[in-house]
Amino acid sequence: MKAVLISPIKNVTAANFRGLGAALAAAGHDVVQVFLPDVAAEGGRVLGREFPYETPYPASLVADVATACAGAGLVGVSLMTNHFERAADLTARLRPMVRAPIIWGGIHPTVRPEECLEYADAVALGEADETLLDFVGRLGRGDEWRRTPGFYARDGGDVVRNPITPPPADLGALPLPLYQPAKDLIQDREAGRLVPLTDELLARYTDLISPHANAGVAGSLYMANASRGCQHACSFCSNAFLKKLHGGYKGTRWRPAAHVLAELAQVRRRWPFVKYVFFSDDELLAMPDPIFDEFADRYAAEVGLPFRCFTSADTVSRERLARVVPAGFFLAEVGIQSAAAATQKSFRRQWLGDERILAAVRVMNEFAPALVPTYDLIVDNPYETTAERLATLRFVTRLPRPFFLQAFSLTFYPGTDLYERARADGLITDDRRQVYRKNSLAVERRDYIHILTTLNNRAVPRALIRAAAWRPFVWLATHAPGSWAFAAAAALARAAARLLRGGKG
Repeated sequence: MKAVLISPIKNVTAANFRGLGAALAAAGHDVVQVFLPDVAAEGGRVLGREFPYETPYPASLVADVATACAGAGLVGVSLMTNHFERAADLTARLRPMVRAPIIWGGIHPTVRPEECLEYADAVALGEADETLLDFVGRLGRGDEWRRTPGFYARDGGDVVRNPITPPPADLGALPLPLYQPAKDLIQDREAGRLVPLTDELLARYTDLISPHANAGVAGSLYMANASRGCQHACSFCSNAFLKKLHGGYKGTRWRPAAHVLAELAQVRRRWPFVKYVFFSDDELLAMPDPIFDEFADRYAAEVGLPFRCFTSADTVSRERLARVVPAGFFLAEVGIQSAAAATQKSFRRQWLGDERILAAVRVMNEFAPALVPTYDLIVDNPYETTAERLATLRFVTRLPRPFFLQAFSLTFYPGTDLYERARADGLITDDRRQVYRKNSLAVERRDYIHILTTLNNRAVPRALIRAAAWRPFVWLATHAPGSWAFAAAAALARAAARLLRGGKG
């Protein structure tokens, strides 16, 4: 059967999406993968900016997608919350041109399947590596595909709610992500059409992170994961929802080290333009000892690419860093989120605590400058007081340099406990406008405290930042007329920075 899988996500490596394609191809199906990243490109380099999530695709592109779907027995769309409106529009416009069932999968369809069934014929819940094969098999045999376990489906005006299935337990049994240069298609924004995803385009569309935010490392990335799941259940994260969905999501499942290394060694041979690996695992350094030992022993010889990853302060150890930093580990992205005790509790991260974070930070600093941490903060939190925001600011000034500070705007994603709280408190009244269209990287409250916090990314003396955080100064800068003066000065500073960059950004 011909199956067309469509991804509207910016990162075209998309390991889990390509894993679904690989599973179908391994079962003998004809797979076409279509990537619609819709990101700005300039001078051959992709800019780190997505176009508004609700912006429809141009008619010429939809026609190209319909052509790619010709003769397909199945069309699948994988999406997150931010892509809901665009996926809904694309599905509605494809439907008159495509005879095959159109199914959706991904975290948003998993959390809100019935909303998604207003557009899709069926929705895959959770990880679909195994259930999708069952679905396609039933479809090919003419069986009742609406009854496939792990799926919700539309049957006329009714919704068929099938039992939820466990996620794959043995990740090492899954095929490696599928790459088909002759068949994969991508939306080339410059051409405005679907074109074959050549190696040249792959290099361009994987050059996504500024060296400034990447410890000076520039070029194309390859995103991989060595695990699925997370041991924690933070209130802002969808992992907590998955744990409630099925017991199989309660822990972290790991791929064998040999499985991961085989994938990355193939990447190194096949695409010499790839400059580094970005592990998207929630906590790569939490690898079980046997897997970590094999990974650390073999990585440099078999892969040899610099790599970065997400991790948590509770998994940082001097012994592990001593083994992987010489192998190319150059950036650890660590979630601090907030140093305020009340916020840590509301995020369900009180198990960490400031002193535990500082201990991990001091260990990482021993490996500088070979290893540079990035610290993630969650800002724009309507539940935080000025005192709590200042607690985080003062904590950041205690972190030894070098590091990079990255701020994320708090987004109340459906299915999370924080979303339910915000909804009950009347903070969320319009999901489409306040959640679906929100870019978590676009900080909304760029006020005095935020500016002082981000000054830690610059060579500004810490004593000066701490002095500027004196409560009387904060009060003057956050109350009229001082707040007006600060806003005007900040706007002028941003305009001057844009001029210095030649009008870009």
